[in-house]
Amino acid sequence: MNSEQEITIKNRPPWHPYVIGVVGLIFGPISAGLVTYVNFKIFGSKIKAILTLILSFVYTTLLIIMLSLLPERGAKDLGTVASGIVTPILFMTIQWYDYENWRRKYPGVKTYNAWKTIGWCVVGTVAYFIMAFSFAIVVPM
Repeated sequence: MNSEQEITIKNRPPWHPYVIGVVGLIFGPISAGLVTYVNFKIFGSKIKAILTLILSFVYTTLLIIMLSLLPERGAKDLGTVASGIVTPILFMTIQWYDYENWRRKYPGVKTYNAWKTIGWCVVGTVAYFIMAFSFAIVVPM
């Protein structure tokens, strides 16, 4: 058994950090956090995986609170910066080192197809909207 067969049988190959950046840009921070969580589990970094999941929920909660408390123009600007710039860069960079180590350990093994993130993206988007609607119900304006 060569290393390519071994990695795909024992555990899945990870997604490339660029894929997670696109997920963060289109689907939001929780989706990017979930896919990053799965990547860290594949890399064998269980503590980083749990911390990433926790921090993505904290980041999203703070983002929702700030967006709801700012005036409309400020919220629009902050939302654009946070979702368009900060989220993709944040989730790409926190796993880049582990991804490069994995890449050196398994040369020639292809990363997961970006289309296989769709399930995590749907779960993350639903969680984001549940959090946003819950905050809107709990803290009426």
